[in-house]
Amino acid sequence: MGLNAPPMTFAVDGKQFIAILAGLGGAWPQWFMNSTKCLEKMKPSSLLFVFAL
Repeated sequence: MGLNAPPMTFAVDGKQFIAILAGLGGAWPQWFMNSTKCLEKMKPSSLLFVFAL
């Protein structure tokens, strides 16, 4: 799993959060999915991790 976007921060009611998009999205599947045997059946997807600071 790799990072698909730079981290971002935001606040809700004065509480600070950081969010990071990770997964197999973007151009990565086009370049590597078919040529990497263990990944050829894997569906590209993403996860959004959000942490409170």
